[in-house]
Order: sequence, then C-alpha cells, then structure tokens
Amino acid sequence: MIKLAKFIVTILILILTIASLFIIYIKFILLNKNYYTYSFNKNGTYENLSRGLKGLTKEMLIDDISGTIDYDNLTLGQRQEIEVQAERYTAFINKNNVKDFTETNLSNILKYLKNRSEYLIIYLPLEKWAIPKEILDQMPDYLKTTNLDAREILINLKTANENTDLLGIFESLKLTDKYLNSALFAVLTLNVIFFSLYYFLTNKEKRGSSMGKLLSFLGVIILISSWVLFTAQHIFAEGLAFKNTWNEVLLGTLVPIFINPIVLIFAMFGLVSLITQLVTAPKVK
Repeated sequence: MIKLAKFIVTILILILTIASLFIIYIKFILLNKNYYTYSFNKNGTYENLSRGLKGLTKEMLIDDISGTIDYDNLTLGQRQEIEVQAERYTAFINKNNVKDFTETNLSNILKYLKNRSEYLIIYLPLEKWAIPKEILDQMPDYLKTTNLDAREILINLKTANENTDLLGIFESLKLTDKYLNSALFAVLTLNVIFFSLYYFLTNKEKRGSSMGKLLSFLGVIILISSWVLFTAQHIFAEGLAFKNTWNEVLLGTLVPIFINPIVLIFAMFGLVSLITQLVTAPKVK
C-alpha cells in the first residue's frame, strides 16, 4: 500500500515539477520583451519572417485572383499576370515593415498581459505600408486606424450576443501575469507538500537514498523531455535557408525561438537534479 502511495506521489511530483517549469518559461521568457528583442534580431529572423509571410499572402492572393479557375490549368501568360499582380500587392511585406509591426505589437501585447495598459492596441500602419488602393477599398473602415483597439475587432467580427463572453475573456487576459504568479506559488507549494509526503512515507533508514532516487528519476525524465524537444526544434529549423514553402519557412523560424528556452530550462533542471543526487548520495565505505 505504501509503495502504491509513493508511486502516485512520485507521478504527482513529476507533473507538478514540469508544470512549474512551464510556468517559469511563460512568465520569465514568453512575457519578457527583452527575450523577443534578442531572439528576433539574430539569425536573419525578420528576413525569414518576411519571406514566409510574403509567401503566405501571395498564395492567398493568387487563390483569390484566379477565383474558381484551377491555377494549374492557366496558361503561362495568365500565371505570369497573376504573379505580377500578387507581387505588387505584397511589396509592402519586407524586413523593415515586419520588424516595425512585430516589435510594436509585441510590446503592446506584453503591456496588456501584465496589466500595464488598459487597452490592447493593435498597430496596423496601412498608410505607411503604401498598400494599393484597390486592396484598401475592400477592407472595413475600422481596420484603417493605425492604432486600433483590439476590442473593436471582436465587436465587428461577432454579433452582440456572441462577443459578450469573448470580451469578458479578453478583459481577463490583463491579469495573465497575476494568474501566473498565483499558479506558480500554488504549484510550488503543492510540490513541497508532496515531497514532504514522499519523505515521510519512506522508512527512516532509507530516506536519504530514496530522496536521491526521486531526484534522479525527475532529472532523467526531464532530460529526456529536453532532448525530445531539442530534436523536434532541430527538425523544423534544419535547412531553413533552402526551404521554399511559406509554412516551412515560418515554422523553421519561429519554432526554435519558442522551444529553445524550454529546452534549456528542462536541461538545466535535469542536470542540477542529477548533480544534487550525486553530491548528496551516501558515500559507500
């Protein structure tokens, strides 16, 4: 019975430990403006983002322009005409514009999530981008404001009945940082409780070695998880310069940015757990 209880407690400790690492990752990495500034300004990130976004937009425009006609069945001249038109419509998607749009909106989003701004402002400088008039004419007027209150988008996309709940959820996002603090405190407190329970479920003479085994178990599992995540991000990022499709370019650019930190956090925790176990393990006489 005690063995079953210890097994259940061990699994709960593992789950809580992984949860705490993810909360730390979200709070100190994903909500950290400096991290994005550092990560997006190296390895040609903005060049790759503009390449991927341009490819996505061109594909959507080509589908829209060609209409119900199968693009593969068009003549070479018709395809070239559509390609030229799509290129003109997407000329505004370049490194500088993507950087300006991304940095400004990331800053606005992070301020909102940390409750440092009453409103979430979406930066959408359509006039600055010199978008062709025929494209602008098809867009609703509320989107033509450079600094747009995000609630306007919800209000215009949904009916009054449908957007009531969405607006409530949207407002609650301002407390994201506060929720993360509470969640981290709760998870760490529960982990301390379960570690203590595991300790007292173990015979006195075996407590030292048993706690060491628990640390080893946590370290090994989390190191394996780190390796799996590292392998996954490497698959997406490998050969990025030679990838042509927009989805491969965007995934190859963004996945490493978001996965690398959690890989490092998991790896550091796993190594510290194993080293701690080795240092504190009873010496064999």
